[in-house]
Amino acid sequence: MAETGESRVREIEDMVRFLPPQMAEGTERLTDLIAGLRPDVVHIWQDGTIFAAVLAALLANVPRIVLSVRTVPPIDRPARMKPEYNVLYPALVRMPGVVLSANSHFAARRYAEWLDIDPARIPVIHNGLQKLPEDSDVQSETLLADFNARTRHSDFAVGSVMRFDENKRPFVWLDCAAALLARAPQARFILVGDGPQLGSARQYASMLGISERVLFTGQSSKVGFWLKSFDTMLLLSKFEGLPNVLIEAQFAGVPVVSTPAGGAAETVKQGVTGVILRNGHDVDIDEVVDVLMVVRSNTHHRPDFVQVASEWAHTYFSVEQMLESTVRVYA
Repeated sequence: MAETGESRVREIEDMVRFLPPQMAEGTERLTDLIAGLRPDVVHIWQDGTIFAAVLAALLANVPRIVLSVRTVPPIDRPARMKPEYNVLYPALVRMPGVVLSANSHFAARRYAEWLDIDPARIPVIHNGLQKLPEDSDVQSETLLADFNARTRHSDFAVGSVMRFDENKRPFVWLDCAAALLARAPQARFILVGDGPQLGSARQYASMLGISERVLFTGQSSKVGFWLKSFDTMLLLSKFEGLPNVLIEAQFAGVPVVSTPAGGAAETVKQGVTGVILRNGHDVDIDEVVDVLMVVRSNTHHRPDFVQVASEWAHTYFSVEQMLESTVRVYA
């Protein structure tokens, strides 16, 4: 072991140089910092730094190292896969004191399959959330007031909070909106969020002839305010970890409809607090519309639903349960 005051990385500098440059730099910077802190546990959950941080923690002789993964493994997302992952991940999860945790049972199963380990070795710590504040600002209130004026006879509001990108499939979402309007002409739609496809989505809504029934709010810090205006939340993601937005909707008493992407099914009490669609790869627009029509017919039960959904969300996705699960993993 290195002498006091001497960098611990020097002992293995001949090996560190074989790491990818960014990983090697991170390992060198973090090792002595962690050694100086002398923690009993290092908890790493930022994907971009996970390898540098775990290698540094191992070099610093940390007895318990928790690696938290937040979505499906890189093997399922080729754009994020790097050659070194097939070597480093299997080696690290087999090191004494290293524990891999996931925020969904789905992710735990997929990592276990990829790494050829028992899924029971990957504890699941569901995200902990609470009901979002419902306060507003002038911009949000103005947007909603104008939208209410032009959709004053609406009887059903379908909303979503999402990043406008390929993964969230905003164009398919708008196709579903157009198909629903064909069956329920008084429906309306509220889309909260920003992203690279927002401008194109606005144009697509116009092309579909539904722009008067769709409100694009853009990026907003008042998500709780917007959730109040939804009768249901629709999410059509290809990939997810554990989608917080579905949990937040249920905390707000909003039923959810979602593809079975990642851990989405774990956030919903199927048929009670929401509906998980059959297919996450190819969205069946007819199925989506059928489900939304059923939800629409049940809107008169909304007061009872609010309590049920909120209790469900608090039981399984509260901050308290997350902290208890995390402490168990640390121990």
